[in-house]
Order: sequence, then C-alpha cells, then structure tokens
Amino acid sequence: MLQQQQAMHHQYQAQQAQAEKQHKEMMQVLQQQRAEPPPNQPQPNQGVQPQVPRGNPVFREFCR
Repeated sequence: MLQQQQAMHHQYQAQQAQAEKQHKEMMQVLQQQRAEPPPNQPQPNQGVQPQVPRGNPVFREFCR
C-alpha cells in the first residue's frame, strides 16, 4: 500500500513538473509576442495615429 502511494506520488510530481515546464514555455512565447506587436495594429494608448488614415484598406479589413 505504501509503495503504491509513493509510486503515485512520484508520478504526480513528474506530471506537475512537466506542466510547470510547459507553462513557463507558453509564458515566454506570450511575452515575446507582446514585446513585438504586429505593425498594423494601432496601440490603444497612443490615441489617434496620423500615419494610419481612415481609408487604409488594411485598417478597414482589421476593423470589420
């Protein structure tokens, strides 16, 4: 009984470690994506951007 519990505990610890590793990798990817925003997305904190006119087809596609 004790051996079975210990085995299950080791299995659980291994799963937790793997999940934590995957989570860290995901967070790194997300932070990298956040650090390099795509150029055609206006940043909300910059307000009105003069270099992106209303008639820009890319911008219109994005807003639809």
